[in-house]
Amino acid sequence: MPFIRIWRRRRRPKGSQRLRTRTDSELKGAGLSALEIEEIEVVWEGPAGQSYLDDVRELHGYMGAYATLDDNERRRVDGAILTVVDRIATDNRVVLCSTAVLAVGTRQ
Repeated sequence: MPFIRIWRRRRRPKGSQRLRTRTDSELKGAGLSALEIEEIEVVWEGPAGQSYLDDVRELHGYMGAYATLDDNERRRVDGAILTVVDRIATDNRVVLCSTAVLAVGTRQ
C-alpha cells in the first residue's frame, strides 16, 4: 500500500513565488480573503510496475491532458510512464518527491 510523508520545506523551489502569486490571485478571484498559503514537500512511495498505474489511475482523471486521451493514446502514455517508473524504482518500489501547495481562506 502506498503512503505519503510530509515535512516542511526549508528552501522554496524555483517558480515557487509565481505559483504562490497565481494561487493567491485565483483564491481572491473566487471571493476568498484572509488567505494562508503554504508549500510542503510531499513524498509518495508505492509499488512500481503495473501496480503503480493501478494505484494512481483515479488521480489521472483529474489531469486534464490525460483525461482527454483515447484508449490508444492512454496505453502509449502509460507505457512511457511505466518506463520511467521502472527505471527509478528500487526493489520494485518507487519514491516520488513533489511540492504541494496548501491554501485556505475565508469567504465573507
